[in-house]
Amino acid sequence: MTLQSVIIKQFKPFIMGKCRCGCNEDISIRSGDYLQKYKRYHGIKGENSNLWKGGFLPNRKGYEYIFKPNHPKSNSDGYYPYHRWVYEQHYNCCLLPWYDIDHINKNTHDNRVENLRPLTHQEHGSISARKDMSGRVCLECGMTEKDRTDSDIRKWYNYKNGHLCSICYKRLKRRKII
Repeated sequence: MTLQSVIIKQFKPFIMGKCRCGCNEDISIRSGDYLQKYKRYHGIKGENSNLWKGGFLPNRKGYEYIFKPNHPKSNSDGYYPYHRWVYEQHYNCCLLPWYDIDHINKNTHDNRVENLRPLTHQEHGSISARKDMSGRVCLECGMTEKDRTDSDIRKWYNYKNGHLCSICYKRLKRRKII
């Protein structure tokens, strides 16, 4: 048994050291049955980590985040949405929190400046909620979305392998066909 292990066993809770992440905070080296190198949640971060992937981190929705710990709007881990950062760098601005950056071609990995546009939350929500109904044809009356006038607001219902306009849907429902 080495002298170091004898000392550690004898004075386990009293041995203090410095956290190795660079914060230089005092920590108790002994914690339970193992030796600590870092204060809790202070593991190696950034470029020194063995999990480092060049500063990019994908999330579940398909957006990429870039490691920018000094950015005023970065999250607690120091990451900031890459598409927002690209837009800010190109136009030399700082986006306000009520603006979203929309990908025009809907590809979240295409972060070219010409594919990005700023929208308010309300505008972005109304654009992304729209559905393309240009190819819909009513199976009963044959009406298309192009035939519809501005005063004629019809809803579409799924029926068999196609769609029904709201007028035909109500008619069939009255006759108890549906």
